[in-house]
Order: sequence, then structure tokens, then C-alpha cells
Amino acid sequence: YLSRIENLFYIIRYSSSDVLSCLWEISLAYMDNLYKGECAFWLDINRYLEYKYIYTAHNRMWRDGLGKVISACQQEDYVVPDLDIQMFLESFTTLLYNARIAECPPIVLHKSAYFMLRGIMTSQGAERLEKIENQFAESMKK
Repeated sequence: YLSRIENLFYIIRYSSSDVLSCLWEISLAYMDNLYKGECAFWLDINRYLEYKYIYTAHNRMWRDGLGKVISACQQEDYVVPDLDIQMFLESFTTLLYNARIAECPPIVLHKSAYFMLRGIMTSQGAERLEKIENQFAESMKK
């Protein structure tokens, strides 16, 4: 599983037009991944001690991948420089996980992710993210 996720990160980085597009695409991939398992699966690996290592490893992989891209976004002045990336990722992934467990439709997670990411952006980053989100919304209409 780890090598598949690492390959996914590589493909997204390679095919993204810029680092902010990469952040959005990896965020979408994280959300899509949450829908690959049933809610019962996610609840079980989080609730039962004998499966907790799966949940922990899963979160670590995604947070590491997202963290690297957010750090790169900071270097490009898309993300505010004083952001505590680990604290943000804890909130970001927890919110999306809990929304999935609550059986929210994917669009709710997408909008939540967009607003959370927009909240850590500089004005330049927010403008660029809005364009990326508009392109995503248009592609969903097709």
C-alpha cells in the first residue's frame, strides 16, 4: 500500500502544472481514498487497538505527503509562512475523516478541504487556488 501511495504522489507531482495544483490534487486523492473503504472499515481501524496501527500508518503517509507539498507551497509564497503545518494537517485530515464517517457526500469534503486550504493561503495563493477550484468544478459538471 505504501508504494502505491508513493507512486500516486509521484504521478500527481509529475502531472501537476504547479505546486498548488499538486496540493489540490493530493487533497482530492486523500478524499477519494476515504471513499474506497466503507465507513465500518474506517471506524474499525480507528476504534480497535489491534487495527490502530493501520489507521496510524495510513494517516502518517498522507500527512507526510501533504506536508511536503504544503512546505513547497510556503516556499512559493502560496501558503502563509508562519503556518504550523503539522497542526494544520491534524485538523485537515481529522475534519475530512470525520465527515466521511458521518457519511457526508464527497462534495461536502471537497468544499471543506477547499475552505480549509484557502484559509492557509496568502492572497496570491488564494487567487490561484480559486482558479484551480473553478477548473475542478467545471470538470465535475461534464
